[in-house]
Amino acid sequence: MIKSLILKEKELQKLKELDLEKGILNTESSIWVINEKNSPTKEKLVFKLIDAMDDGKIMGRKNYTIEMLASSCKYSKIEELVIPEYRVIVDGMTFGYAMKLINNHKNVGRFINDENISLKDKIKYLKNIGEIVKKVEDVDNESFRMQFGDLNEFNFILDENDNMKVVDLDSAYIGQDKPVNMPFYFQKRAYYNLERLKNKYHVYKKNNKDLDLFTYPNVDYYLYPNDDSDLFCYNMMLLSVISKSEIYKENIQDYFQYLNYLSELGIEKDLIRSFKKLYIPENNINPYDMVELIPTDLEKAMEYNSFQKVKK
Repeated sequence: MIKSLILKEKELQKLKELDLEKGILNTESSIWVINEKNSPTKEKLVFKLIDAMDDGKIMGRKNYTIEMLASSCKYSKIEELVIPEYRVIVDGMTFGYAMKLINNHKNVGRFINDENISLKDKIKYLKNIGEIVKKVEDVDNESFRMQFGDLNEFNFILDENDNMKVVDLDSAYIGQDKPVNMPFYFQKRAYYNLERLKNKYHVYKKNNKDLDLFTYPNVDYYLYPNDDSDLFCYNMMLLSVISKSEIYKENIQDYFQYLNYLSELGIEKDLIRSFKKLYIPENNINPYDMVELIPTDLEKAMEYNSFQKVKK
């Protein structure tokens, strides 16, 4: 059961914003630190202040999500999931969520997207992400199913002991009967071939008046998150790192030609099959157990730019 942490307006105004690593994007919130004085446990907490705090539908969904995850005997035992411990209330209204501050943490997304770091060094963390996704996928005998919804590398952090954790779980989807605004990273990676993806990933246009939709401005599509949409994001994460490109922007013909090129280089056939499934009407798979088979000695040859030179 999530607890309530009540702050006065004056206490809220005195909070200091958490310094995030360069390049880390928050799409729906700002992050603050609650000091020991205002913390029930007398240790620093990190406070995610939701931009849409005054939107009853959005906050209702988030409250429901956090309550369900916190009370689950299955999901709450997955140690990598950082489920908020407190609902932060100011003047009777929920402003966001708080949890223990993970000191000196590092963002995995920044590491994975750093072009100066070798593919060999990134493999370990890419596999770790897939293993966590697998743990969530494998939960059964629970009254609901959780999907990440907006699975992306920036929601994974490393603590001081290099243990990986998942944050921003208030944005997870736990089987509600209404679609959500298409998540930022899913939209970014699916948009360019959306017509081909609509049926498989249960995407709906904003003007579908038969659906009672949660609304964000400037979002044209809505999504029913499922295992396939989470695995689309994970597979695209892998392929973007391998190709060193925004591979999801390429047209379908070039996408499949590039995969054939990787196959000719000797890339594991089942890994290629996993990438191909993203655009065909079959269930996606989690290739976490194949990540270490990626031939890092072919790092340069696997780049999309190398494929384009051969293609010409």
